Amino acid sequence: MASELDLHWYLDEIRKFPLLTAEQERALARQIREQGDPTSRQEMIRCNLRLVVSIARRYVRRGVSLIDLVAEGNIGLVRAVDLFDPNKEVRFSTYATWWVRQAIRKALTLNGRPIRLPTYMSQRIARLQGETTSSRNDNGEAMADVDLAT
Repeated sequence: MASELDLHWYLDEIRKFPLLTAEQERALARQIREQGDPTSRQEMIRCNLRLVVSIARRYVRRGVSLIDLVAEGNIGLVRAVDLFDPNKEVRFSTYATWWVRQAIRKALTLNGRPIRLPTYMSQRIARLQGETTSSRNDNGEAMADVDLAT
């Protein structure tokens, strides 16, 4: 119950920060890169917290709570703010999405199972599960395990 209240409070708080335009993103990123301005860095992070929540919601029900996924995604967001190049013609949200997803997936790999598997093994399992659900033979029937193994 307490974590639900914390999550609702957090969501209410992040709604207070406005979304940035592309030009505002570039201006803040330039200040961060050229001057190391901590105020600009903080504003860039705060204005993109909703992005983290929207990405984290896609990974719920995988063994880690939403609030924990958001916390891990925020780590990826901070990394994206530090590494973003304002000279590239790409919006910050597009750039940051990769970093946020990577941080969330790493947290799921480390904490999402009762028995921890190495990262490479978790990636193999996920790939195989994707292949088995999408693999059908020419007749539309599911392929046999023997066929998938080859």
